[in-house]
Amino acid sequence: MRKMRTEREDLPKIVASVMVAVPGLGIRTGIIYLKTKRRLHKNAKHVMKGMIEGGMPEEIARSLANSYEEELSVRRIVRGIGVFRP
Repeated sequence: MRKMRTEREDLPKIVASVMVAVPGLGIRTGIIYLKTKRRLHKNAKHVMKGMIEGGMPEEIARSLANSYEEELSVRRIVRGIGVFRP
């Protein structure tokens, strides 16, 4: 018996299909995403250092910086667009 696939399971195939069909768009989007992710990582480290220097306990500052850094997620972006709503 064949299992029905959910939209969430099909997401990687759909993204791959679009990237194959429009390679320039996929490459540019990937580069922009990686640059933004790198900038976000650097900013999170900078904010964490500032919080620690301001007297916040290191564990809390690290937790807040990690939460800030995790805000950029492809899945969250796609979910926010509303492409795959259940």
